Amino acid sequence: MYLPQDALAASIRALQRCLRRHTLVCDLMTRHFARRYGARLRAQITTLGGDFAEMLDKPAAGLMARGYRAGGRTSIAGRAVEHGSVRIPKWVLNTFLRSLRDGYQVHVFEHP
Repeated sequence: MYLPQDALAASIRALQRCLRRHTLVCDLMTRHFARRYGARLRAQITTLGGDFAEMLDKPAAGLMARGYRAGGRTSIAGRAVEHGSVRIPKWVLNTFLRSLRDGYQVHVFEHP
């Protein structure tokens, strides 16, 4: 989301070279989530000079293709509902708002 694919690949190569066994903790956003829920914020950041990389439908797949194992993931919106910061019934999040629940998550990846 934040880095173009070539910059991400270079960063990963550096990590794998310097830290043979390591853990990545990343917040990843799907293309659908970015378009549906983040379009206004992304537009504001762009007007301030910020830039975003190409959004992917399955952002975790790119890291797994580079040798990482998925260690777990947590929905950011789901945690906000559990915490009480977002006041919507959990069943609504789990049925009608699955794209909100699953579209922006914290992922943990292990490099063996």
